[in-house]
Amino acid sequence: MVLTASLYEVAVAPWFLWPLGWIVGGCAITGLFVIGKDCAHNVFAPSKLANYIIGTLVLLPLGYSFESWRITQRDFTNNMPKSEKSNVGFVNALWKTARVYTYWIAS
Repeated sequence: MVLTASLYEVAVAPWFLWPLGWIVGGCAITGLFVIGKDCAHNVFAPSKLANYIIGTLVLLPLGYSFESWRITQRDFTNNMPKSEKSNVGFVNALWKTARVYTYWIAS
């Protein structure tokens, strides 16, 4: 519904309102894709059948084939390299440093 409204807005509205339609349409497309991704990982609904049906219907307007995307996503996730080293500690330290400096700037 929102995707259709944003496409209609871009088609009918004056040129200076086009970015608003692009933003709304982009958010709608992203939301549909996230729901489809959750269905592919079987976390959107408790039933696998419900996930399959909802995922198929949600990805249909985006032009994705749910089944092929689900299979390739599963293969990609299973074949990811398992790293001995993780960068979680580095990221946490980076955020802690950023909080200290932003607190100092804000005070």
